Amino acid sequence: AETGLDADDARMILSGFISHGRTHLENLRTSGSVEERYRAAHSLKGAGKTLRAAELAAEARLVEKELRENGIPDISGVESAWNRIECWCKEDEA
Repeated sequence: AETGLDADDARMILSGFISHGRTHLENLRTSGSVEERYRAAHSLKGAGKTLRAAELAAEARLVEKELRENGIPDISGVESAWNRIECWCKEDEA
């Protein structure tokens, strides 16, 4: 209601979010490059902020911080937040 989008437009945006989010999450899991992993975390943080997914944004921010400090992030919080969002989106489709 806050965005002015109708339900179909919101679903289309969420579908893109899920598709891109999966790619970013996979880059966090598998990329050997700290820079690529940082960009993936940054993208997830931005998406979380845009979609008001505060937990995802906060967890991605922590991953960014860990990458800057020591290059070895714990991505379990991002994965957990992501899994809840993806499950919620699947339930909404049903």
